Amino acid sequence: MSTLLHIDSSPLYGRSVSRELTAAFVTQWKASRQDGRVIDRDLNATALPPINAEWVGAVYTPELARTPQHKVQRVRTHSAWEEWLALSLGGTEITARSAAEAAKQILTLFAKDRDRIQKIGRAASSALRVHEYMQKKPLVGIGAVADELKLSIPTVTVALDHLVRLGIAKEITGKRRARVFGYLRYLKILSEGTEPIQH
Repeated sequence: MSTLLHIDSSPLYGRSVSRELTAAFVTQWKASRQDGRVIDRDLNATALPPINAEWVGAVYTPELARTPQHKVQRVRTHSAWEEWLALSLGGTEITARSAAEAAKQILTLFAKDRDRIQKIGRAASSALRVHEYMQKKPLVGIGAVADELKLSIPTVTVALDHLVRLGIAKEITGKRRARVFGYLRYLKILSEGTEPIQH
């Protein structure tokens, strides 16, 4: 089971772009991981704990050897907000840059795949509709797509077969019935950078 740590820090709440971006990412992440678990943390709603062993370590650790945890402790005890802001803004910049790069990759992928589908001839119309639907739901079953798009089961089956032949979709269950198809390259882009940190 995958776990995502979702951290919000903006005090603007409803007017915050970073909160809107992270909420959109969490929604997409959850859609691609039915068994995924999200841990939400709001730094504006979190009370700081009292002085403890970490505090002692932060106070007596030389500046060059301080970990992010030490810097957080120093904010509490020495009002070292500059250290915390540098740490926090550095992480925010990296996250924003990663999100922008992922968005670019996704839009490029969609456009290239759309161009490839348009070249298959008469079947392109229904295949394009299924492809567009998979941009919203990257894991789909034939029946659900047929219901949602108001297409027949055979039409959706043929469309998905075309997407599989083009390498856009892949059947992931290995079953003959209740098959599930994934837009795997899209899911791969969404999951990059969300792997657990190895110690």
